[in-house]
Amino acid sequence: QTLQNGLIVSLKVGNSTAVVPSTKSAEKAIFGVVTTPAASDISLSGTTSQQVFVANSGNYQVLVSSENGGISIGDFITVSSLDGIGMKATTTDGYIIGKALSVFNPASQTIGSTSLVNSTGSKSTVQLGRIMVAIGVNHNPLQTPNHTDLPAFLITAGNDIATKAVSSSRLLLSFMLLLIC
Repeated sequence: QTLQNGLIVSLKVGNSTAVVPSTKSAEKAIFGVVTTPAASDISLSGTTSQQVFVANSGNYQVLVSSENGGISIGDFITVSSLDGIGMKATTTDGYIIGKALSVFNPASQTIGSTSLVNSTGSKSTVQLGRIMVAIGVNHNPLQTPNHTDLPAFLITAGNDIATKAVSSSRLLLSFMLLLIC
């Protein structure tokens, strides 16, 4: 399959010399962004003659969608519901491809659009565009821990003391140390 510049890609399972468009369900495996031969530090080629040039650090153009709204400078970018296309990251996304260096205004910077169908069956139209992103695959710093297994008073106390969201394991360990002392 031909991969266009700006597409977010992952290594193909079972073939570390091949890349495929990244999916939301496999965002943990994000490898980088397809780029031009002159701009890439990495070239992956397998047994075929087709080469894909991938950037996994630096500033590059990335294909994005308006699935989570417009994108501002400094927003974190993750994989959207559209394979290989980015979107603004939220607190529920686990991994990011990088940080936006330019603005994506869906009303004026659209290069195309497509329809999405959500889990309830309703359709929505999203706009597609390209923005500059400082590429650096990492855990999403916006992600908040899920504390469904802890009492609310413990979560509130831990977050207030640390002045930030704290993982369940740290909260539980701290509480046990407090009880022991």
